[in-house]
Amino acid sequence: KWLWRNKFDAVGRFTKYKARLVIKGFLQRYGLDYLEIFAPVLRYNTLRLVLFLVACNSWKIRQMDVKTAFLNGSLDDDTEIYMAQPPNYVVPGTEGQVCKLQKAIYGLKQAPRCWYLTLHQFLVGISFERCVKEVCLYIKRVGESMVLLTVYVDDITITGNNNDDIEKACDELKKRFEMTDLGQLKSILGIQVDVKGHVVTMSQQGYVEVLLDKFNMVDSNPVSTPEVIGQVLKPSKLNPSQVKALNLPYRELVGSLQYL
Repeated sequence: KWLWRNKFDAVGRFTKYKARLVIKGFLQRYGLDYLEIFAPVLRYNTLRLVLFLVACNSWKIRQMDVKTAFLNGSLDDDTEIYMAQPPNYVVPGTEGQVCKLQKAIYGLKQAPRCWYLTLHQFLVGISFERCVKEVCLYIKRVGESMVLLTVYVDDITITGNNNDDIEKACDELKKRFEMTDLGQLKSILGIQVDVKGHVVTMSQQGYVEVLLDKFNMVDSNPVSTPEVIGQVLKPSKLNPSQVKALNLPYRELVGSLQYL
């Protein structure tokens, strides 16, 4: 089926409309249509460490985005997956026939893993080495030159002590995948980044504003101590059905705060 969505930047501003064809992955059966589905992503601490090195050494840091990244993922040779023809794109005379997937597609349970493995194989092929402790950090050393590359799904950052080698890595990625060169890193993982020489500033103002709007707290007044000192919490007198009726997004809010 087709999915339509709006895309926003790190400060919550609308950037573009997106349309994506997705497969109904919820119909896949374990052991028949897929086995492994885990795909790692960059840890926030690793990103902060890389930005720390950028600040200490006054490095430049580039950002690139892989267009329709999951469509580049290769399926296992022994995996056969079929899907219905896309709505409004059925070939005349083939009604009732299905498509056999040659590559991964959005919605497929193993699509993130297929993409990660495809990118990993490519990076290793151009002499990058994967960090043992952080599998989304790749390092390339040539003499005194060092290039650091981080991966968060389709978001890639490249930095190091040699600008020519950084440019070369960007060019190699562009030759292999369809990329969007975003230039100097400005935002990643919902974090606004400002790099100026030995100073790197990180801000999540846009993310905070989105949360305030989402949980109806735009007009709330901040206080230094949100709870009364010495307050003793007591069990609720509401029965489970009444609590459910309140429909408070407590877990959703706590989960969202973990990204601050």
